Parts: sequence; structure tokens; C-alpha cells
Amino acid sequence: MDRNALLIREQIDSGTILIAELRNRGIEIATAFWAWLSEAEAWYLYLACPGVDETGVRPVYLAIHGSLDRIVELGIDIFSIRVIGVRDPMAVDAARVIEPRVASGPFAVTPPKPFPGITNYGGSSLGGVPVDGVLVYPRNLAPLSAQSGQR
Repeated sequence: MDRNALLIREQIDSGTILIAELRNRGIEIATAFWAWLSEAEAWYLYLACPGVDETGVRPVYLAIHGSLDRIVELGIDIFSIRVIGVRDPMAVDAARVIEPRVASGPFAVTPPKPFPGITNYGGSSLGGVPVDGVLVYPRNLAPLSAQSGQR
């Protein structure tokens, strides 16, 4: 496994913990995903929150700051987190990536949705934004400690 793969695994795990922490603080997160923006050449954690469309991003960023201060070992830079509303085109497209699909045909098997793991989106844009990679968290994301018993 190369260094970049290990780095993103760390980011995915840290994102899982941060999302769980924010939800424990009462922040509703409808969709969460990491996106490698082509122009910026960097990974960003996007958090699509319903309240942002009405009240703005400030309450969410305050909770993020508190969580990052409390869980220092996450190693996520605040500048790599972007809070968006659920109507943002990127949030809409990311939500579509993990929504259930209807199977058809005589041998169709409908897998349980949302996906139990991270979904890798292979498209070249998300909500009209050029991307080189997108990893979408499942909606029913369990905290990492619940998945493995420890971090």
C-alpha cells in the first residue's frame, strides 16, 4: 500500500470520528464526503447540513472547531473542511451516489442501502465541480469505535 493510500485511510477514519462527534453535538449531517478537487489538487471533507440553508455555516464551524480542539489526534485541518447546504449541487450529487437503486429483471438482487461502507464515485465532476476522486460516507455511518472497538 502506498503512502497516499495510507494518508487517505487516515483521513477517512478521522472523518468518521469527526462526523460522529458532530452528530453527538446535535449537528445534523445529511451527506458527508471527501472530494479531490482537480483545480486545488487537495482532498476536502464536505459536510452537507440541512440547517446551513436557513441559518448559515457559523454554528457548524463553531462545532467543528470545538470537536477539533477536543480530539486533537484527528489531524484534520479546519481549512480542509467545507460546510455546505443540502441544496448545494455537490451535496445533491453526492447524495445520489449513495441513494438506493431499483434493481430490475428476473435475477435482480436489491442490496441493502445506503451502502455499508464508503462509496467511491468515479465521475469527473460533482455538482459541476471538476473532481479527480470522491469518497462518500454512508448515511447510517457508525462511529469508528463502534465498528472496531477502538480507534
